Amino acid sequence: METGNRINLNDKKEKEDEKLKLYEDYYSFQGITFENNINSMNGLLFGQGLKISDTPFIIKEENSGKNFLAVNQIHIKSQIVDKTICYPKKCVNIVFYHENCIFYLGENNTLEMYKLMENKVEKYLIPHDKSKNKNIKKKNFEVYNLQEIFECIKNIKEQNNVLVNYEILVDILNNNFKLKPKQDKLKSNKKTENLIFNFPLNSFDCSIEINKIEIEIDGVGMVREKLSVKKGEISLEEGINSITQYVKLKKEKNKKYEEYIDNSFKCPILYKNFEDNIIPKDNTLLIEIKSGIDLSGLESQIKTRIDLINDCLFKPGEKPSFYIGLINLNSNNVEGLSKFKNTKLTFKEKTLIISCIDYQYCGNDLSYEINNDYFLFKEMKNLETKIDKNKEDLEKKIDKTKEDLEKKFDSLIAALQPHAPGIIKNYQDILKSKIKEEKKDSQ
Repeated sequence: METGNRINLNDKKEKEDEKLKLYEDYYSFQGITFENNINSMNGLLFGQGLKISDTPFIIKEENSGKNFLAVNQIHIKSQIVDKTICYPKKCVNIVFYHENCIFYLGENNTLEMYKLMENKVEKYLIPHDKSKNKNIKKKNFEVYNLQEIFECIKNIKEQNNVLVNYEILVDILNNNFKLKPKQDKLKSNKKTENLIFNFPLNSFDCSIEINKIEIEIDGVGMVREKLSVKKGEISLEEGINSITQYVKLKKEKNKKYEEYIDNSFKCPILYKNFEDNIIPKDNTLLIEIKSGIDLSGLESQIKTRIDLINDCLFKPGEKPSFYIGLINLNSNNVEGLSKFKNTKLTFKEKTLIISCIDYQYCGNDLSYEINNDYFLFKEMKNLETKIDKNKEDLEKKIDKTKEDLEKKFDSLIAALQPHAPGIIKNYQDILKSKIKEEKKDSQ
């Protein structure tokens, strides 16, 4: 009886959670396979790939092949300053400059601050907020060639290159401060880490937050051909209505459903916040994928990545210029989208949300694992079929043109016969001889 009462007290949410736990591996397989298939199709059809860069804010993990947005983010905040500096994780040392101070994250996550004065340098050792010893230590610091440091700082202010600035600061640590900055990657295996430092700086309270961030990205790369989408912005409500209509028409086998997938992705568009009907080639796209109706989760993912990417100093052409969200819906459950009709989506960058219906993407069924070799073979066979058909059509047109010309030429000969019988007879004899030679050669 007690067991029965306990079951009756469970609400619907708890039952759904238990069901998800029972099928956790299944749901994981479903999402990963769908994501891999999408990335395979994008690579095959759109030539999408990650550009090799010496400023790699977006990296590919060698073993898994997964993409990550990996940065060391420094956020400096006070009553008059709110500044963010991002270095790619390729940079082994965390060192940065702010208001005549050079900061360096040293041993045991202690922040070393070197305050540049007119004729000396003061050194401060600042523990992070969670450190057991929170006392800030101040030291006078012997420095070499102070004027040279100021010249280097002048170059930092003039530069807009994250790696050049980084190298200048490391040189100052090495040559002028006689420190030994790290030479290889950090031993810590932590994907993310957060350190906060609070202290008075230049007569005002300042906090510095250092975040070591590594966020997985479902798909990223530069497209090698333009992609067509519907012109004009599409609100979430409009998108939901169009998906509902698309599913209805397709179930009725009404060809009008094709109007809703008249784009390069061959899928209904759920949301679009830009006017253009073209995503130009050689633009970098960032793609986030959900295998079900998790619109709020998708929105949060895209916004987080937009905010972080906007803080990074990408080289021209490397920064994502379009963000694409992609969800998969079961055609029997599209009514589940109705709860989002009054939701207002806002993104800081050009964003497109596409809906696959029953795993259909780019005209292909992605409910099976994609075999790239087979897909390429299939595309080549389709191309061969098109070439053969075009060749056959061309040969028919040539034959028809030849036949029409012969008829017109015969009519011309007939018209000239009364006026120049000798010349016409000689031409006809030459033509007969030519035909005999061609027949002989063909045998």
